[in-house]
Amino acid sequence: MKEKGTEINLDFDHYEGELNTDSGDLTFNKNEVIFEVPVDIKGTSHFAQCLLVEEYKFFDINTRLHKSRAFVLIAFDKTFPGNRVLRKNPRTILNQRISGECKGWEKTEDFYANDKGLWFSWRKGDYPWQGRVLPAIVPYNRVALERYLQKSVPGCEERERATKTSVPLEAELNYGLPVKWLKNNWADFISEYTK
Repeated sequence: MKEKGTEINLDFDHYEGELNTDSGDLTFNKNEVIFEVPVDIKGTSHFAQCLLVEEYKFFDINTRLHKSRAFVLIAFDKTFPGNRVLRKNPRTILNQRISGECKGWEKTEDFYANDKGLWFSWRKGDYPWQGRVLPAIVPYNRVALERYLQKSVPGCEERERATKTSVPLEAELNYGLPVKWLKNNWADFISEYTK
């Protein structure tokens, strides 16, 4: 993107503890004009099926205002240590070369359905849906999503067994979107945040 006049700089500072967060990870330099944008980069394992955002990173705990204007999902390669290793010692990845793939991005308001409710929220210990059982495109609203799931995954037992991810969530409350619903037009992303 640098050759098109846009340079994106990432903030890799690590903040220990749930309440110590920054105001975004991106700075755009577009034709010598700096845009500091509250966009949160979410890193995940290579097999992740959802863009997950912990509640304390989605909302300011005191004001309930959104902390970021958008979220970007980066899936790291197989050499990246798992969450348990990183929670014990986040510095494990320092001085390591780890590659990743940008899976997509979403504006904060896209986490909400047309009926104003969040598309997905999960509590600690919940198992999110596997991407394969969700519709390929974003449904009109949450009622349409539930109808789709009732048709594509008929039985309650089947819904719980083979249609959820195999790893329970660890954060108290998570909001999310399936990877296959994420936007991946990066020209739109840059244009959205460098106006």
